[in-house]
Amino acid sequence: MMIRLHKNEEGAAAVEFSIVALIFIIFIVGIIEVGRGFHLRNQLVYSLDRALRLTYLNQAISDEALKAAVQQNFYGAHSSLISTSIATQSLDGRNYRLITATMPFKLFVPAISSSTITLSVKRLVPA
Repeated sequence: MMIRLHKNEEGAAAVEFSIVALIFIIFIVGIIEVGRGFHLRNQLVYSLDRALRLTYLNQAISDEALKAAVQQNFYGAHSSLISTSIATQSLDGRNYRLITATMPFKLFVPAISSSTITLSVKRLVPA
């Protein structure tokens, strides 16, 4: 009887498929998550660059108006999650505004990571 079970290969394809399919699905979900992260960061860069264009047009723009412009230019559902900080920095005797926009990025698949990734973009513009 042991010899019959040892040579019986029925169901081997199903076992092999389950192993390969699991690895493939994890790989595809990982690619989707990385793509979603790049997309959100690209939206954050776009919204910050559009808001900074206002500083080139009007250097007397207030910090609050600049922060509001960053959120208005973000074309996503969670623009309220954007945190914008503005600091003054001096380089070579010139004053600059250092504008940093950050946004938390939560992965859809909780099994991959339970922590939140912070997407951050910094720009330096003349004050």
